[in-house]
Amino acid sequence: TELPVAEHRHTPKIGMPDKFRGSAKERAKAAEWLGVVDDWLSLTARGLSDAEQVKLFGQVLADTAQTWYQGKRQRRGLGWTLAEVYAEFLHDYSGSTTYSLWESQLEALRYDRKKDVTAFSAEFESIVSRLYLSEGAGAGEHIDESRMVGAMFGEKILSGDMEVWREAKRSQPKTFLEWKVAVQDAVSLLDQVSRA
Repeated sequence: TELPVAEHRHTPKIGMPDKFRGSAKERAKAAEWLGVVDDWLSLTARGLSDAEQVKLFGQVLADTAQTWYQGKRQRRGLGWTLAEVYAEFLHDYSGSTTYSLWESQLEALRYDRKKDVTAFSAEFESIVSRLYLSEGAGAGEHIDESRMVGAMFGEKILSGDMEVWREAKRSQPKTFLEWKVAVQDAVSLLDQVSRA
């Protein structure tokens, strides 16, 4: 008796595509990159749910693109479909000159003690929200608790006024809210010392 020969399909191992980091150079080819990722997902994520594929998509992002993804995912929750992810990704990254302008504004932003801390914080928050969180319900609710945004804010203080940064750092701020309070306290203290 002959045994049936099992059909054996060889599935090649497919490496993960290069990570998209959100640089201006990458944004110019965002649609092409997304096509490669879509092919990769169709070959490697067959049989996975939409939610699982959205999570896999997040694995091929890094740096500012990963921050964008986390902010969107936090607001959208489990109902965010892969098609919606693709659409929002293309909208926000494919040749977006607006994004480049906001990125340039953030790069140029420096704290100056002559500027009111509250106004500086509001300007910083406005730019960061547009870049990484987009506008929409709940965008402002989570930014105050973000350690990454806190670190970015601290860097902007450091690049503009090392004395304020050093004094603010004494309270060991981590989140954006903690940094805002620490900088406000530092400026108040340094103003009192300079008047004495």
